[in-house]
Amino acid sequence: MDMMKKLLLFVSIALLSQTADAQVQQARWWYFGSGAGLDFNTAPSADPNGTLQTYEGCSSISSPVGSLYFYTDGSIVKNANHATMTNGTGLTGGGSSTQSGQVIPYPGS
Repeated sequence: MDMMKKLLLFVSIALLSQTADAQVQQARWWYFGSGAGLDFNTAPSADPNGTLQTYEGCSSISSPVGSLYFYTDGSIVKNANHATMTNGTGLTGGGSSTQSGQVIPYPGS
């Protein structure tokens, strides 16, 4: 009986952690390539509104509820309206670099 309780507890925690993790949608939007984009919460998922012109080193981030904040190729930063952000040019990321622009959320913001 003790083993069954442990198994039930383990399965419950595993299922609850999956549900909680699925609620965060910071990776909902992806922009890459030659104007390509994906929205992982719609079907079809293709979003042709992206304005990047690069094949490597792209990054994007959304709010926890899935609203796009911005995306970048390491050289230019575009906002959710696909316009270049203030101070979003002249960055030194390379066009042929696998990690030219990385987005790291600031905890608590």
